[in-house]
Amino acid sequence: MDTPPTQPPPSLTKSEKRLFFSNVGLLSFAWFMGYTANFMHFTIIVVLSLELLGSNALSTLPAGLVPIGSIFSTVPLSVMGHKFGFKKQFFVGALIGAAGAALCVVAMYTRSFALICIGLFLHGVAHASTNLLRFAAKTISPPQYGAKALSLTVAGAALAAVLGGMVAKKCVWLVPRAKYAGIYLVMLGFWTLMLLAILAIRFPPKPNLSAQKSDDEEISIHEINVSDETARDKDDQTEIEEVASTKQDLKRKSTFRGYLHSPAYLMALLAGSVSYGAMVLIMSPAPLAMLDNGHTYDDQANMLMAHLLAMFTPSLMTGFVIDAIGIDTVIGLGFVVLMSGGGILFIGTRLWTFFIGEVLVGFGWNFAYIASSTSVAKLCPPSDLPLMQGVFDTAIAMISATVTLGSGSLYGWIGWSPVVGVGLVGSAVVVVTMVGVKWRARARG
Repeated sequence: MDTPPTQPPPSLTKSEKRLFFSNVGLLSFAWFMGYTANFMHFTIIVVLSLELLGSNALSTLPAGLVPIGSIFSTVPLSVMGHKFGFKKQFFVGALIGAAGAALCVVAMYTRSFALICIGLFLHGVAHASTNLLRFAAKTISPPQYGAKALSLTVAGAALAAVLGGMVAKKCVWLVPRAKYAGIYLVMLGFWTLMLLAILAIRFPPKPNLSAQKSDDEEISIHEINVSDETARDKDDQTEIEEVASTKQDLKRKSTFRGYLHSPAYLMALLAGSVSYGAMVLIMSPAPLAMLDNGHTYDDQANMLMAHLLAMFTPSLMTGFVIDAIGIDTVIGLGFVVLMSGGGILFIGTRLWTFFIGEVLVGFGWNFAYIASSTSVAKLCPPSDLPLMQGVFDTAIAMISATVTLGSGSLYGWIGWSPVVGVGLVGSAVVVVTMVGVKWRARARG
């Protein structure tokens, strides 16, 4: 029996195209502003902390507060977006980022390590909100453009790598007698521009959960020990609302358990977490290794700018590559490139090895991370996406926090090449796991 031909997706009207491109452009600009602020931190925080503390082992500790802030805020921000809408969620995140930048300005005037740590924690909250922007690309896009919109949104960070690095180098003494304060003043301006972009985006209305029901999602009224009929008989509106809230809570728990038993979701979670962890492990102590081997502040700033460019410039084509060869293939290819960069970094500490190695690590991370994010977005319907994207980002933030906090001490303990070797081993585990999962799936099929 012949399979009926697949119907092409409906074409967009001119007004729909204008709205789509306007929204994606604004979303990419907001991402660009948020990541410019983030890259400014990446470029200076290890060196700044080294100046304040005078210890290699502790110099990555403040940077670890950024992912810790993300851990505590990713799921609450996701639930906030689910309940109140994306605009309020992202506006609050950017506002917190502005507050963190203002606090860091004060910290640079007073040379207060405690204040810079608080400011970095707030930046972590804002960074979590910025990361969630990539999932919003799906909600503002027609289904056939979801992967491309995600890719183009993330590509906004490519320019952020250049701008963030330039600001970090040129604005060190922008404010006399307060080294690095000028960087955070400029960062405050970037968060303000992000706020304006978010206000201009036309997000869809927040999901109407009461309309999203199916037979397998229905929860027996007996499970919550309250009768809707009884509540109506009593005309007790409060009890009706409690019933609805309890139903949603039980449904959320059921959804969470279901995805944790899904091999596809778990594979995306593993690939996203390990690619991020390996990249952070290889990147965070790199400025320390460069300074210890006779390279300058500008050398490490330029290296980080090249690394960050490699992390996000490929996003201009990653969505198209995913459509062409598939999500799993792109994830595998990303890990191969990441491991190639790690191999170059493993063999030496000359300037060219740092540049080429970190560029390849960034490029490989892009493929693995964007493909993993796309997999989550495709697996989850709109009603489930806010919760499961929060789980995905929280797992990544936990890995990033652990690695960042410990990378300075690990570098001081075992040295540069062994640190890179740990990242290579973790990446190899993911590749082997993916091959094993594919092999088992084919054997069963």
